[in-house]
Amino acid sequence: LTPKTASMAEQAPGGTSNSQAEVLKAVGNEHFKKKELAQALAAYDGAIELEPSNHVFYSNRSATHALLGDHEASRRDAVTCVELSPSFLKGHLRLATAQIQLGAANSTLALTLTLALACSPGTDPARYLQYTPDKTNE
Repeated sequence: LTPKTASMAEQAPGGTSNSQAEVLKAVGNEHFKKKELAQALAAYDGAIELEPSNHVFYSNRSATHALLGDHEASRRDAVTCVELSPSFLKGHLRLATAQIQLGAANSTLALTLTLALACSPGTDPARYLQYTPDKTNE
């Protein structure tokens, strides 16, 4: 943990690694909402360091990497997320979003979206994709 994230984690009641990780996730979520992405990333990094088996932490960090434009890091975190929790719809959709940004083959994207549909029958995964065309200097 960095000194800053360690300080944030110490605020957790009870002081267990899991509760500290949840505090860091909450801190990351607040920074994410404010578009303070570097701080959000640091908080999610700390949460993952404390609890590396929590798929939601990887999902949140994947979304942060995507907004920072690091689509390969977003893809890696999304892959870890779905490996940890294959039925977690958001993980598959984060992976699909990263794949779109990285120009993945249609067959790869189709497989990812098929798996997403299997997680949540009746859901339109396209509705959740965070794809927006790159905008230059606007």
